[in-house]
Amino acid sequence: MSNRFERIRALFDAAEPLGPADRTAFLDRECAGDDELRREVESLLDTRDRVDHFLDGNAVGWAGRRIGAYEIESVIAEGGMGLVLRARQENPRRSVALKIVRGAVFETKALQRFELEAETLGRLDHPGIAQIFEAGTFEQQGASQPYFAMELVEGESLTRYVENRRLSLAERLRLFIAVCGAVHHAHLRGVIHRDLKPSNILVREDGQPKVLDFGVARVTDAEVRLTTIGTSTGQIIGTLAYMSPEQVRGEIELADVRSDVYSLGVLLFETLTGRLPHRIQELELVEAARVLSEDAPDRLSTSETRFSPDLETVVEKCLRKEPDRRYESAAELADDLGRFIRDEPIAARPPSAHYHLRKFVHRNRGAVVASTAAAVVLVAGLVVSLLGWGQASRERSRATVAADEAIAISGFLTEILSAPDPYYDGSDVRVVDVLDRAAARADEEFQDRPEVATRIHRVLGDTYNGLGIYEAAGHHRRQALAHAEQLANHEHDPVLVRPLIMLARHFIDVGDFDRADSLITLAGDAAVYLPADSPYRFRIEYDRAYVMELRGDITGAIDILEPTFALAQERIGPEHEATIDIELALGNLLWQVGELERARDMLERGSETMERKLGPDNPATYAVLNNLAVVYQRLDDLPRAYEIFERILRAKQRTLGPRHPLTATGHHNLGDLLRRMGDPESALAYHETALDIARNQDGVNESQIAMYRIGLGRSLALLGRIEDALAALESALTALESSLSPDHPVFEPLKAEIEELRGR
Repeated sequence: MSNRFERIRALFDAAEPLGPADRTAFLDRECAGDDELRREVESLLDTRDRVDHFLDGNAVGWAGRRIGAYEIESVIAEGGMGLVLRARQENPRRSVALKIVRGAVFETKALQRFELEAETLGRLDHPGIAQIFEAGTFEQQGASQPYFAMELVEGESLTRYVENRRLSLAERLRLFIAVCGAVHHAHLRGVIHRDLKPSNILVREDGQPKVLDFGVARVTDAEVRLTTIGTSTGQIIGTLAYMSPEQVRGEIELADVRSDVYSLGVLLFETLTGRLPHRIQELELVEAARVLSEDAPDRLSTSETRFSPDLETVVEKCLRKEPDRRYESAAELADDLGRFIRDEPIAARPPSAHYHLRKFVHRNRGAVVASTAAAVVLVAGLVVSLLGWGQASRERSRATVAADEAIAISGFLTEILSAPDPYYDGSDVRVVDVLDRAAARADEEFQDRPEVATRIHRVLGDTYNGLGIYEAAGHHRRQALAHAEQLANHEHDPVLVRPLIMLARHFIDVGDFDRADSLITLAGDAAVYLPADSPYRFRIEYDRAYVMELRGDITGAIDILEPTFALAQERIGPEHEATIDIELALGNLLWQVGELERARDMLERGSETMERKLGPDNPATYAVLNNLAVVYQRLDDLPRAYEIFERILRAKQRTLGPRHPLTATGHHNLGDLLRRMGDPESALAYHETALDIARNQDGVNESQIAMYRIGLGRSLALLGRIEDALAALESALTALESSLSPDHPVFEPLKAEIEELRGR
C-alpha cells in the first residue's frame, strides 16, 4: 500500500463483512505489533456498526425530524443501500426524496471526493433521470452520515409497469429506448450508474421513465467500499443478477459505460420475458457469482414464447461476457431497438443463414461437403418443384404475369446452380453454399412477387429443416406465410393452408406446441374452402393429433386419427401418401395404449410400403422402422428390436451425417435398448453422444434433450452413480415441466424414479 490511509481502508474492507469472532482473529493477525493501526480500523468498524444499527432500529421513527433544509414526512423504502424518505423542502416549496446511505463512513479525504462527485451528479439534466438537488452529510451517532436530496418520483418499477399494463412488444421497446436515452445522457457527462435494476427505474403514470440513484454507487464507492449488496443472501443475489461480469469479479477498474450496457441487457431481457437471463435465485453467493461470470445466459425465446432472431441478437450483444463485444454505448443499443421496431436491418446483424450453415458444415463436414453431382441432385428437387409450381400458377391464373413469374424462377435457379466446378478449381461444391445463395436471392429479389416468394421460401424452409438447421427453416417458413398472406383475399383463404401447416411443423420441431396448435387451427379454418378430397384436410388432422400426442393425450389423438384414417382410405385411397402417414401414426399410438399386435401389423405394413416407395435409407422409412422397433421392445422381442435400431443408426449416420438431430435420436434409442438388455455400460456412451449432438444444434429442442437426459440418468442409476443419475433426471424434469402439460404421462414414472433415488 502506498500510504497508511489505504492500509486502513483495505483492512476495513476485509474485516467489515466478518462475524465478531472471525473479525477479532483477522485483526489479531493483520495488526500484530501495531496497536494504533488496530484502533483506527476498529473505530471505523464501530462507527459503521452503530450507523447501521441506528438505521435498522429507527426506520419507523423518522417522521417530523429534520435533515438540513428538509423535514421528514415518512419512510418510502428501506433496503441494502439505506433509507429512502419522503421530505418537504420550504424553499423552494416541493416534496423530495431523501436517500440516507447505509453504513458509509467518511474521512476528510472521502468527504471532499463525495462533495465533488455529488456536484457532478447535480448537473445531470434529462427528463429520464431523477435529478439530485443536493448531497450532503449530517451528524449521526458521532459520524458524518451522507444523504442525497432527489426529485420525488411516484410510479412503478419498470418491470411491474410493463406487466401491469400488459404493454405490447413495441410499447415495451419504446419505453426501454427512453431509458437508454437517459443512461446515455449521463454517460456523455462521465457518470456511470453501476446499479441499474428495476427498483432504480420508476415509470410515472404518464409513461415517463425515471432512472434513480444515478451515480450514487459511484460516489459512495469512490473511497468507502459501499456497494448495493445488503446483509442477506437474497439481497445479494437480487443485486448480482444485474451486475456485469467484471463487477461481479470485483474488477472495478474495468467497469465503464459497457457495464451499464450489460445491466440494460438484463433489464431488457426481464422487461420482455418477466424472467432473468441467469437463474441464480436458489444458488449460494459464490456459485451465483460463478454462473454470472462464466455461464451463457438463457435464450430470450422459450418453447412458450418466441422472439424475432434480430431481437435475440440485440439482447445477446448486450449480455456478452467480454465488454468489447457489447454495444459501445446505450445510444447504440437504443438505435438498434429503434431499427427493430421500424423493421429495418439492425446494426448487430443476427447470425446469417451463411453463419449457421458454416457452423453446420464445421460440425458435419463429412456429410455436408458434397461433389457437384450431390449438390445438383439436391437442387434438382428445387428445379422440379419450382418449375412445376410455375406451370400450376399459369394454369390457375391464366394470365400473362405467370410467364414473367416462370422467367423469375428460371433466373433464380440459374443463379443458385452456378456453383464452382471442382474439376477446374479443385474445390468441392457445398450444399450449404448453394442454399446460402438461394436464401440471399429469395430475400432480396422477390419481395414484390409474393407467389414466387411463397414457393421459394417454402422449399428453402423444407430443405433447411431436412438438414436439421431449424432456425433457418423457421425463418423461411415465416417468410412463406408472410408472402402467402399478401395473396390471400380473406383471413381463411385456402392459399394460406400449406404455409400454415409447414410453419406449425417448425414449431413442433422446436417444442413450441401452443404456437403449433394455434397455426393448425388457422389451417383448418382455411381448409374448409378446399375440396372434400384435398389431402391437406387429412394432413391437418394428422398434425392436430400429433400435437395432442406430444402433450400426452394419447387417447385424444387416437380418437382423431381413427375416423380420419377411414375417411382418407375412402376419399384419397389407401396408397396415398397422406393415408399411409395417418396409418403409421395410428400404429404408433396404438402400442402406447397396449394394442401391440395391431400396432405391429400396421407398422410392418407401413414400413414395407415406405421402403418400396422411398428406399431403405430414406428418413421417412427409418422413422417408421423406429416405431416398429419400439413395438418389438414392448413385445419383449429385444434381439429383433436391436437389429432394427442398429440398422437405423447406421442409415442415419450414412445419409444424414454423425451430428444430425435425427442421428442423436438413433443413439438415444439404441442406448435405451441396451440398458433394457442389461448393458448400461454400453448404453452410457450412446446417451452421452445423443446429448452432445443435441446440445450443439441451432434451435435446440429442450424437450428432446430432456428425454435424452432421462435415458442417461437411468443408465447411471443402474451403474450405481446415484448423484449423477439424480442430477440428470432432475434436470430433465425441470425442462419438461416448462414445456409439457402437468398431466403428461411422462411425469408420474419420472417423479417416482427421482424419489426412489433420493431415498437410497
